[in-house]
Amino acid sequence: MVTPGKRVALRALEPEDADVVYTWFQEDYFRDMFGYRYPVGRGGWRDWIDRHGKPSYHDATFMLYSTEDGTALGLGALRNPGSEDRSAEVSLALGDISNRGLGLGREAALLMAEFGFHVMGLRRIYAWVLAQNLPAAAACQAAGAVQEGIARKARLINGTPVDAVLYGVLAEEFAERMRVLHRQSDTSQV
Repeated sequence: MVTPGKRVALRALEPEDADVVYTWFQEDYFRDMFGYRYPVGRGGWRDWIDRHGKPSYHDATFMLYSTEDGTALGLGALRNPGSEDRSAEVSLALGDISNRGLGLGREAALLMAEFGFHVMGLRRIYAWVLAQNLPAAAACQAAGAVQEGIARKARLINGTPVDAVLYGVLAEEFAERMRVLHRQSDTSQV
């Protein structure tokens, strides 16, 4: 498993998470970031957790939680891993608006990338980010991802066409990013 970060860690989904996930998906912004267009009731989220609550190579979905108090912070997933290509799509979002803008998403992105590269043996991780989602773009870049392309007007958000930006990071790029972060951490402690 991946060592917890300073403020964020990963865990499997639990049945009791259904209520908090239901609450998060009531917010338009959160729902839009995950591409859910239709409402899902609590029972639907219980079913979803039952399907995704047992992380595996083909479905690595996690609850992001606080290392301080165990509070659920958001969701993260490595989806559609190709065993031949060893590439997967990452998605993550912080649920409670009060937790956004604090750097937790960046820390979660590093943990998800570490899990993908070190536990799953992936060689590439990519993310589709809505053009206006600057915090998600920053989280991708924090993990060493670079912009690979733009799908113009790829998504409709409340009837408005929005570009989707493709970010990707290779295992060796992530390893170099982690070396840089560790060096920065070492020099700041001197």
